[in-house]
Amino acid sequence: MKELLAIDSKCEVIMGDSLKRDQLKFLYNRARSFYDSPVKSKLFPPEDQLEQSKPAIEYIKKELVPRLTTFRTLVYMHEIDMSKKKDQIEADKLLAEKLKIEAAAAAAAAEAKKLSGETEEEKKEEEEEKKEEPAPEEEEDEETKQQRLLEEKKKKQDEEDQKYGRYMIWEGLIHEKRYEEWKLAADLVDGLNPHVIEDMQDFIIKQSYKSETEEGKKELAEIAGKIKEERKLKLESEKEEEKTATKIEIRLEKYRPDKRVWNYFMEKECVYFKDHKFRLEASPFGIYEDGRVEKLWDDIKALESQLRIFQEVQWNFLVNYVFEILADDLNKEEQAAASQ
Repeated sequence: MKELLAIDSKCEVIMGDSLKRDQLKFLYNRARSFYDSPVKSKLFPPEDQLEQSKPAIEYIKKELVPRLTTFRTLVYMHEIDMSKKKDQIEADKLLAEKLKIEAAAAAAAAEAKKLSGETEEEKKEEEEEKKEEPAPEEEEDEETKQQRLLEEKKKKQDEEDQKYGRYMIWEGLIHEKRYEEWKLAADLVDGLNPHVIEDMQDFIIKQSYKSETEEGKKELAEIAGKIKEERKLKLESEKEEEKTATKIEIRLEKYRPDKRVWNYFMEKECVYFKDHKFRLEASPFGIYEDGRVEKLWDDIKALESQLRIFQEVQWNFLVNYVFEILADDLNKEEQAAASQ
């Protein structure tokens, strides 16, 4: 029976409605951030190390995946808010221009009539046309009205989801009474530089090593050594390319964040934004004196529990299924590497 229920749940995720597919895709991308970092070796260790790695794997799946998912959800919601505001500003601008043109056209028409000498009969016809009332609309009962308003609201929401993305992506997995808390937390993202957002993500991933323990410190030191060596080799191989790069790109890649180059030519697209790599030294705290990062961090810790607890069985199934997909990704990569 358990196997049948598991198969039924999996079919519901794979073949479910668009909401479930959006949730699966969003969660996969968040889990993929761990996979694409040095944490990959902790999530998928060799067979002989699997047993001792289980506590770390569970910690990542139970604590860090919902934490990163919560953070990236707030960023995602903020991006949608900004897109809507930008479009509204543009729509208001177009409307103002349209009204201006219409007012000018009406004034010109009135002036033309004045010059042409409108007859009393024409004036009378215009007044009669204005007096004509439109045919009364057929009254609808309250139930029909509410159904119509509901359908109109749903249609508008579907259009917005299609254009901007599904705003409340975790519908059904968090209580609708808590939506406002997520919206307020998403507003805090507005004050963060894109570099800080990247560092927030890397900081969460880095917690996979539990640096407060001796074992964690050893792991971090080993990873830091590997990353340092990889970067050294990369710099050597790209030495000629680096010479042709702009000074801005080099500074952003080389000195962020200890030299505090936040807000430095933020409008310029550079290599760093296009190809972000996990940064072990990421530390988003203390960048802003007003404590905005710390406030957002507190909200993340509070909101992540809603994802883990409200629909716990469904959430855990979704996480485990995503990691099955990642395991399959790894298997395909190893097969491709072996065939070369």
